[in-house]
Amino acid sequence: MNVMAVSFTANILVGLLVVIVSLPGFINMVGGAFDSYAPELVRFMRLFSG
Repeated sequence: MNVMAVSFTANILVGLLVVIVSLPGFINMVGGAFDSYAPELVRFMRLFSG
């Protein structure tokens, strides 16, 4: 296994770890944003769907 492969694998593992750690907070943030923007979003979609 060469250095590039090891570095690539390490990057993937670190990225995966960061995603797993930040996912609950991200979902919470998106959920909160969605709750406040949902009426606007529905109106926006109705506007575009005609």
